[in-house]
Amino acid sequence: MTIPLRWQGILVLGSVVAPFFLWATGETSPLIDSRSIIIYVAVFFGSVVVGAAGFGSAAVGGAIMLFWLVPVSAVPILNSASFTTQLISVSQLWKSLQWRGCLPLVVGGLIGMPMGVLLLQRANPDAFKLAFGMFLFCWSGYLLLRPHLQLQRKGPLADAVAGLTGGITGGAVAFPGALPAIWCSLTRGTKEEQRGTIQAFILVVQFCTLAFLAAKGIVGLGFISDYIKMLPAILMGTFVGVHLFTKMDHALFRRLILLILLIAGATHVVHAGVDFLVTTHFFGLPAT
Repeated sequence: MTIPLRWQGILVLGSVVAPFFLWATGETSPLIDSRSIIIYVAVFFGSVVVGAAGFGSAAVGGAIMLFWLVPVSAVPILNSASFTTQLISVSQLWKSLQWRGCLPLVVGGLIGMPMGVLLLQRANPDAFKLAFGMFLFCWSGYLLLRPHLQLQRKGPLADAVAGLTGGITGGAVAFPGALPAIWCSLTRGTKEEQRGTIQAFILVVQFCTLAFLAAKGIVGLGFISDYIKMLPAILMGTFVGVHLFTKMDHALFRRLILLILLIAGATHVVHAGVDFLVTTHFFGLPAT
């Protein structure tokens, strides 16, 4: 089911009005400040990517947001923005979803998600981002040089392991689709099968991650204000991204996925490196 252009315009207009209504009633902070601008820009570009590829909000949105916001603050925002984008794009691409094919991925993801949230709370975020980023950068770069590489599917256990890694990275850095996307690009034949599998997986895992973050008290009242502010960016970015998806062939779709992962890997490496230099007083700045 494709949302008609008229209804897309109505949804965007309504999402623009909502933050002004809450601001006028004093229910939310000022609409325009540096933090809101960072969130808006990050979420818009992240939503375009999710609409086009089915995942990748943390690759693009996180690349912007994590330089200014701490992970515990940024991860709920990135997860909720990506989850909303998933819901909207699912309504546009419902017939392509591979619910049965993604079941082992989902089981693995739900097992790994609490581990990722534990890492978010307790592990050294710079060390995790550095290791994760280096792996993504090297592996996606290799696959870009091997555009025709394909693997045979090894059964549900292999899918579950890929899902487990996605659950961990989803809870830790709001990026559940990274390693499952690589796995699906290597084991699924068409762009519809790849996207249908990864999008169904991310939809379930991100919903459970948000519920788990709320239960742990990580999602606070300020999050609601941020979410309402970013709704226009989510909607506009998603509609643009879904339109781009319909215009891509299989080869271009695979390259897009790998480029998203390459950018994500480089971003995590650079961000971890900058944080390390700052905390070691390399720039003469106080430790954060």
